[in-house]
Amino acid sequence: MGGFFDLNIPQDTTKTTRIKLVVKAMELGYSGIAYNRSIKGIMSDHDRCSIPLLSLSSLLDVAPALAFSVNLHRDLLGIPRSSPFRQYTRLTVSVDTPSQAQVLNSGNPVLKTYDFVAVKPLSQTAFDHACLKSEVCIIIIAAAAAFPFYFFCCSQSKIENCSWVLYLILILFYLGGYDCH
Repeated sequence: MGGFFDLNIPQDTTKTTRIKLVVKAMELGYSGIAYNRSIKGIMSDHDRCSIPLLSLSSLLDVAPALAFSVNLHRDLLGIPRSSPFRQYTRLTVSVDTPSQAQVLNSGNPVLKTYDFVAVKPLSQTAFDHACLKSEVCIIIIAAAAAFPFYFFCCSQSKIENCSWVLYLILILFYLGGYDCH
């Protein structure tokens, strides 16, 4: 399945705002979205995914002509009308140190409750760890922010191990059937 996805719909907005954002994404021909929850600091069981997915009826209540708009844009983009609109959940974890990033692994039961896991490194060492060892789907680099570190993966001898990160940053993901866990 191809198409466009918005993987950063804030989870902490009101339900009305979330519905409006999802309706707009559908009207523009998006194939899916991800509700994003961001955390910084120590992760606990309280951080398990509790993001409710929206029902189609709640979306049609807000925009009765939604089906027409969705079909129009899917036809223009060459996306089959029969492909479902997908809703995912995403957790973004901001980390300052490699020790904070060590929880980002496939054995973490909290991370298994989300469809996607992203890391936002805030230091050079956290960035190095994210590139080499963190088991995440997305590495967040805020292009507008000033970084207190350079985008070098560890030492020159290990740069081959990190080359996939550059592709991760530069390439639009193809999400069909991709399982991050």
